Amino acid sequence: MKNTLLFHATSDELQEWVSKWTAQFPLHPVGCTFFPPRRVLLTRYATYSDYNEIILGLDPDVLAEFCVDPKSSDYPPGFRIMPPKMTSEGLRSGSLDLIRKEPLNSAIWKALVADVKQHTTAGMWVHIKFNGLHSFNKDLRYTSGIADMTRQGVCLLPFAGGNSVTIDEAK
Repeated sequence: MKNTLLFHATSDELQEWVSKWTAQFPLHPVGCTFFPPRRVLLTRYATYSDYNEIILGLDPDVLAEFCVDPKSSDYPPGFRIMPPKMTSEGLRSGSLDLIRKEPLNSAIWKALVADVKQHTTAGMWVHIKFNGLHSFNKDLRYTSGIADMTRQGVCLLPFAGGNSVTIDEAK
């Protein structure tokens, strides 16, 4: 079982996903910012793209304790979302991550992954700067909203690194 799913999605699409997940499952969201370090228990109506990461957990008491120390790296059991981020170079992909701690809820994890896969297309081209090669990565995913953004000239970037990614192979 993979622990991470990388995706490009618009803020509105991510908002829909997380709102649906918190309504469908007994998941409680925590919004985390890095600068300044802050963790806040959220309602399912929060604007999720306002945060550097979203933690979804099952136990509100454990999540409340997690919020007490925003510098702690001791994540509670659950799921982490790193929203796609617009930078001056382009839109960096986001990720959905399984936090591997007991109790591990693999049924919800599988449902979240299936939902992302249902709303995304698999496969993007990575353009490697230093050698000019292009490589197809079947694990990178994108939504229809992202396809529209690329037609408007938005550049896409992987989660980390300086290579660009595209939906279509370069000519």
